[in-house]
Amino acid sequence: MRHGDTGDMGIKRIISTVLLTTVTLMILNPKCGYSQEKKFDLIIRNGTVYDGTGGEARHADLAILGERIAGIGDFSGVPAAKVIDARGLVVAPGFIDIHTHSDFNPFLQPGSPHKLLQGVTTEVAGNCGMSAAPLIGDMREKVFEVWQREGVAIPEHVPTWDSVGEYLEALERAGLLTNFVFLVGHGNLRWSVMKDASRKASPEESKEMEGLLRQSIAEGAFGLSLGLVYLPGTYAGKDELIGLAKTLKESDSLLTVHMRSEGRRLIESVDEVLEIAEASGTRLEISHLKAAGFKNWQKIDPALRRIEDAKQKGFEVFGDVYPYEAAFAELGVILPEEIYEAPDRVALLKNPEKRSELKRLTQKELDESGSIPEQFMIAAVKLSKHKSYEGKTLAEIAKMEGKDPLDALFDLLAEENFLVSAFSFSQDPAVVKHIAQKEYVSIGSDNMSDFGPKPHPRTYGTFPRFLQWVRDGKVVPLSDAIRKMTGLPADVLGLSDRGRIREGEYADIVIFDLAKIESPATYEDPKEYARGVEWVLVNGAVVVEQGKYNGRFAGQVLRKKGRE
Repeated sequence: MRHGDTGDMGIKRIISTVLLTTVTLMILNPKCGYSQEKKFDLIIRNGTVYDGTGGEARHADLAILGERIAGIGDFSGVPAAKVIDARGLVVAPGFIDIHTHSDFNPFLQPGSPHKLLQGVTTEVAGNCGMSAAPLIGDMREKVFEVWQREGVAIPEHVPTWDSVGEYLEALERAGLLTNFVFLVGHGNLRWSVMKDASRKASPEESKEMEGLLRQSIAEGAFGLSLGLVYLPGTYAGKDELIGLAKTLKESDSLLTVHMRSEGRRLIESVDEVLEIAEASGTRLEISHLKAAGFKNWQKIDPALRRIEDAKQKGFEVFGDVYPYEAAFAELGVILPEEIYEAPDRVALLKNPEKRSELKRLTQKELDESGSIPEQFMIAAVKLSKHKSYEGKTLAEIAKMEGKDPLDALFDLLAEENFLVSAFSFSQDPAVVKHIAQKEYVSIGSDNMSDFGPKPHPRTYGTFPRFLQWVRDGKVVPLSDAIRKMTGLPADVLGLSDRGRIREGEYADIVIFDLAKIESPATYEDPKEYARGVEWVLVNGAVVVEQGKYNGRFAGQVLRKKGRE
């Protein structure tokens, strides 16, 4: 059976809940004629339970039967095949990582527990406009190039697929540690229809993309992601984007957006995505909401007010944030549009007659955001001769080469054919915390290049780090923090039976020690496992025991339209 989730409470869930409740009552009441020797599969005793709704904690036991929560209350004396004593620990719904780039992880290092050890039980992949499916024609090579830019070479043994449905089936065959929600990348649709055309889509091309999107949703995708700062999303016009958003509205699917600018044109970019949401009526998730560059930090409140005004009008607008000050992305996006989007941008950077003007334009772009070469640290390159640059800033590389920092930037991008990723230390932690306090903002890791040479530490530490902030800095109450990692992203996605602790829900559960929760991952040593998560259940199966992953693969592919 393949399990799908929809936004409506269907008849199956009602029947399941009634049956589970009936079984629970029979066990607790001998007069029902049901033997008390009948066991639950698992009882979690003595924990402090946060249900994921933002409500206050309660001291209660949880009873698990099969994949679901069978009861919440006092189960002292009730038999179970296994008992977990959660005394002194927090019991919460498993965390939902609403923003990931985990598309290929199940094929690369299928047994890596770095998400489970953070308490994550569900991941949402396919973000920022580029996803693992559909891969039509030479789109496979294009997608592999994007992952290679981030330091991840996709090995030949990875299965082939064309459609979203084939991709999801390949995931199921590979086995999953966490549950898996998938978004279609706009770049995949555009490339499939238009190849590398550097222009707006025609009405006919837009209709073809909309048809491919409908097919992908029908095969199980939960929505569409836009990457408007990246190629080819930069070329997309308003009509194309609104048409795709209206297509999502037909099935009540989600639109996520990496905006065109998170810095100098932050306000204009927020206005653009809100216009798309209001014109289509679809749910909108603004990815990794931020203000990048110190000259732009003061723009965050006007941007947030626009979002809140839209919500006041009745539109469903949300956002997510990661608890770090550095972004991680393609290095080329720091260039002005006229360079980044140039048809032959490598030749342009190599042209000595153009270099002076290119430097002027780029310096102007950096100055307007308050960005300097010292804040950009190289994460991954393709060429072996540049491997020593990984972990060094543009300023350091320029000094090594005896060049002006912009000359060093242009030469590196040209020689690497733009296949360079970098950290950008462009955010104010106080602004990040301010965003995280908003009731409509979830927590997401934005993990990429999990097994590359220098992944962002958020890949291994987002959720424990946020809980550290909550414990040590009192950013939000713990009940609200847990909602931001569970019930809120479930609502955004339309998951009706995950993300909360209540009878009949799937038993995705994390049990952690708030006093010990921490992430030791740093920018220098990012691949350090989180600490403080003691137990994790995925679909009722124990996968982390006393802080150690036990080797079980209990995750499931979740489909927007379930198929039995």
